[in-house]
Amino acid sequence: MSAPRQREAQQQRLGLWDAVFSGDVKTAAAAVAALAASRAAPPGPSHVAALLGLAQPGSPTVVLLPTLTLLSRWARQQSLQPAAARQPDLLHGAAAAAQDLLANRLAAASAEQARVAAACLLLLGSVGPAATEEGEAEALAHAVGAALVGGRLVKPEAATAADAMAAVGSLLPCLLGKPAAACRLLSALLQWLGDWAPAETGCLAVDCLAPAYGMMRGAATAVLGRTQPAAAVSGLLRPAYAVLKSAATAVADNAGGQVLQQPVVTQASVATLAAGGLVEALLRSAAGFPEAAALAAEAEACIVETCSAAAAAESLAESALLRDACSLAAAQLVGAVRRPALLASPGIVRCQAQSLLHSALSLAPLCHAAEVQLPPSQASQLVQRQLGCGLVQHAGGMASGLSAQLGQMDAGMLQWVVQQVQAAARQAHQHYRGYSLVPPQGWLAAIDAAAVRLLLDKLFLTCLVLLVAALEAGPVPSAANAAPAATAGRAQRAGAAAVVLADLQFCRLSFPPQYAVLLKAALAELPDNPAAAASLAACLPCYAELAGPCATRGRQAAWLVDGAAAAKVQFVMSVLTSCCPVLPRSKLEERLAPVAFLYLLHPHPATATSAHNLLCALLMAAAEERRPPLAAYYVQRSLEGCPGATPLPQLAQGLATVMEALPVRSPVALLCLQQVLDKCWELAAWGDPSAPELAAIAAQQLLIIDHLLLDEAMAAFDRLLHPARSLGATAGTTASPLPSAAPAAAVLRREVLAAVRRSDDCLRKPVLASWLLSASANL
Repeated sequence: MSAPRQREAQQQRLGLWDAVFSGDVKTAAAAVAALAASRAAPPGPSHVAALLGLAQPGSPTVVLLPTLTLLSRWARQQSLQPAAARQPDLLHGAAAAAQDLLANRLAAASAEQARVAAACLLLLGSVGPAATEEGEAEALAHAVGAALVGGRLVKPEAATAADAMAAVGSLLPCLLGKPAAACRLLSALLQWLGDWAPAETGCLAVDCLAPAYGMMRGAATAVLGRTQPAAAVSGLLRPAYAVLKSAATAVADNAGGQVLQQPVVTQASVATLAAGGLVEALLRSAAGFPEAAALAAEAEACIVETCSAAAAAESLAESALLRDACSLAAAQLVGAVRRPALLASPGIVRCQAQSLLHSALSLAPLCHAAEVQLPPSQASQLVQRQLGCGLVQHAGGMASGLSAQLGQMDAGMLQWVVQQVQAAARQAHQHYRGYSLVPPQGWLAAIDAAAVRLLLDKLFLTCLVLLVAALEAGPVPSAANAAPAATAGRAQRAGAAAVVLADLQFCRLSFPPQYAVLLKAALAELPDNPAAAASLAACLPCYAELAGPCATRGRQAAWLVDGAAAAKVQFVMSVLTSCCPVLPRSKLEERLAPVAFLYLLHPHPATATSAHNLLCALLMAAAEERRPPLAAYYVQRSLEGCPGATPLPQLAQGLATVMEALPVRSPVALLCLQQVLDKCWELAAWGDPSAPELAAIAAQQLLIIDHLLLDEAMAAFDRLLHPARSLGATAGTTASPLPSAAPAAAVLRREVLAAVRRSDDCLRKPVLASWLLSASANL
């Protein structure tokens, strides 16, 4: 900031402080609110005294909250001053004002009173480090502890819990040498936080307790900085750790088949996070000291034990908070002091995998916001808060750490991780479908699309990183000496990877390297492994669900408006095209064929092309007696999309496959040809620009149809090449004749002649040439 602007800002702050002295409540309230928002601090004793005059039980909440914030800011500045430069009388006054508010004003429990109470606790905690008299800090700690357990505070919320933990973290270093007082204060905090009822789920819930890590890290760092590590450990840190360990291991004692109570889970979560902060401070500030190293090892072992208990809980829902707290503590600790050995614990691996995939990167909050149609601004804030929470911030580190550990895991743990990725991808697919289909289009347009895209990118890359590590963890079988178990394990993981890729197609990035590795493995392994190919086919949505109407999209068919399902179906059809020979015939006809027939007319060309390719492969793999009905319906369904939905190059390829797959002298070949000729006649008569291309496709069938059916095929063409004779023979049978038959005949005649000229079939070409000459002579 330039010097003139600094002077202007200083003048504005002085004017606001003058407003505090005005005596008018409204003016003072506006002034202190502006000062608190500008991160200002009282410049002199008279300003502090004026604030203390406002910090009275009779003042409204709108005045109290910013006033207490300014006083806490000033008290923290006082703690940085030399003892002789501090102002003990004003500090005593600030502490007395906070205790008076706690004792007299907060009898009625309400959200406003809870915020004021938390601000009072923060003020008491800020005064503690600046206290100069013997026993004063202990008295403040007693006041904070009494407020926490004395029933004067309402149940903790996110903001109040953060202020309470900050107050305790400020007071703990002041209690060095007074372990009993420190233990009472820490126990009071844990007891009060045990009544916390999460208002949110997933990573947003544990984020409310995340300040416990910084609380203990800051307290331990401060006490290690002012005395020798041995004295700090014995005088404060080890007794405090004993309290944390008791709360954390209560879960392990209670998890043996019993239901975990919410207070126990919450207290264990706070204790685990605080233990992580303690370990970081010990390893950073007291490295090399045996007492500190021993305590750090004990606290780290406690974290591992709690993680194991959380991972072993029978109910994932009831242990979610503790699991997320364990994961966050381990992630912060590993990221801060590089403790990769910590990640070798199976309990931590399980906790972090579940927290990463099912909490941090879950789309459940977004789906719920869409289902209840939360206002778009609030829904966008929800996504932004999720992106800013601690677990998501450490998602990259957790994914990298888990990937590095997969190579050392046994087959059972490796399979478990892959199953977790599969479950997360499947849930994400369902949640995104709910998000994109349930609310109105206007609601979706108002959501912060960039934030949603960022969350999807993190989810997609995390799943891919874990899958690539799992795929490369096992031995890669060679052609010469491949163990059957190794080959089967790799094929199973490749099949699981293909299922995950199918579920995540809705958020696919532009082919990152991991995507290419997984797709290459799937395309290499699935065509030779019926079980893996069948698992991919089984993940297709059912026909009834896709064909049903979507109530929120004008009752259009779901397969037309569901983009997530279309992306998944397109991927599955593309991969399974090469797997049809190894799939059971019942699965081909009952599972794949109905869905493929449905998507033949999908408006997205790539999706329709995948359906054509799959049906061609399916037709060749089907039993010979089942091919005629499949071929007939394929041609009928394809022609329903002409012109427009059906890509004509794919139709040409499909017709060639039909003619090749049908049995010798099958009348279905003539039926299919007649259907194409009728559609070509219709389009040409109406002047449709796609008529010549379809006529060329029809003419090409003369060169590939069963030679025994060539005469019948030429007769079918004769009826269109000589429209006058055809119309005379069928007069009175057509309800609505086409506008003009001559243009259609001309288009078809031109394409038939071109096809015969291109032919190099020495058997067919003379027959076709003679036929064309005869037809020309009869014109």
